[in-house]
Amino acid sequence: MSDKRRLQELFEKYDASGDGVLSEKEMLNLFEHLGISRAQAEEVFQEADANRDGTIQVHEFISWLTANKPSYSPLASLGEDGTGNIEFAFGNSTQQTLKYTFKFMALENVEVLGQNPIQVVLEPGKRTFKPMLRVTKSPFSYEVAPVCCRGEVNNGEDDLSKAFMDPDFPHDERSTKNERFPELDMGRPDRWVRARMLGNSKEAVLFDQVRPQDVIQGHVGDCYLLASLAALAQQPERLKSLFGEKHITEDGKYTVRLFHIEKKEWVKVTVDEFVPCRSVDGILKPCCAQPLGEEIWVPLLEKAIAKFCGNYGEIYGGMESWVFNVLTGRTPEILQKTNKGWVSYFSRDMKAREPQKGRPRRNRDRKPMDSEQLFQYISGALADKHIVSCSVNFLDDKPIRSPEVESQVRQKYGVEANHAYSLRTTRIP
Repeated sequence: MSDKRRLQELFEKYDASGDGVLSEKEMLNLFEHLGISRAQAEEVFQEADANRDGTIQVHEFISWLTANKPSYSPLASLGEDGTGNIEFAFGNSTQQTLKYTFKFMALENVEVLGQNPIQVVLEPGKRTFKPMLRVTKSPFSYEVAPVCCRGEVNNGEDDLSKAFMDPDFPHDERSTKNERFPELDMGRPDRWVRARMLGNSKEAVLFDQVRPQDVIQGHVGDCYLLASLAALAQQPERLKSLFGEKHITEDGKYTVRLFHIEKKEWVKVTVDEFVPCRSVDGILKPCCAQPLGEEIWVPLLEKAIAKFCGNYGEIYGGMESWVFNVLTGRTPEILQKTNKGWVSYFSRDMKAREPQKGRPRRNRDRKPMDSEQLFQYISGALADKHIVSCSVNFLDDKPIRSPEVESQVRQKYGVEANHAYSLRTTRIP
């Protein structure tokens, strides 16, 4: 058994809640196992909590124990009027180029300097300072979620002698071609790379702290799919149960359970760890969903669904209701705004391997709801651990098909038209 696997199993032993992170209380029990006194515990906990979110994730735990971790810290430089910039200090004591990713949320009297999320690339052994926020008025507040640091893709040697390569999903255009919309396919990726090599391969894990923010869309037009994955990621154990494996495997072979709609039974899909990548400024970037941090479950689950449907090209465009059925085995409810209020539907005639197929069927057991009733209904669904996604596909009962109408939706609702979102809280304008 590898040292990393031992560390992962030690972590899981003390992760009493099974949520993929160690709380301070859980970490105290682990410290006792490691011989760290309670008097030292607070200082050590702060040292191990690299992203300062009050919990310890798997990669933070491994990095802390191996003393091979990067560092960063915010430094505020405010004037007498309480305004000014907040810059972050970065350090990289590793032997690998690292990429930090910061996503700022819940901003109050704070502006992000540049595109959000912000990425900073730092060479081995280097330190740098970068202004990232501007305070416009005091008091101010902000949240950073998620914050991660991962190695840049390893363009060097990868020992493939034991790597599983799926003969049923070849590493060429047969697995990427979009027959329905040829202009939207991936083309020819420069290289297929093992997901573990898209960062620090020594710290790569199958699961770290599973959460909605882990899901980052690539160049595949499957927002409906990734929004559904993000919704399910709010229930980590339920999502993990789709995988036959609980840890990264030596050969990179994984089995994923998906529900076959027409057969009404669960089927197993085997995938390898290779994902299609393109070279951008000399760095290989995944064409599909990207790993966040050092965990790789997102691109593997997306790949399993792509293989289930035929290839990546077949998952361009689709319905969240189809994904919910495939991930959970249950028929989802669709609520759509009409001139009668919010009306309930179910999808019918859905095809097992075609995310785009299906027609709405009115659910006459549920009366139309007004916005307040909808709010209460969705709030109750979330409280009962249902998964929920949403999108704006119609305006004034008409399909949104022009840039002008898309702009109206953006201004009115603050979201993109014909784009899927996972729902974590309920608020209706």
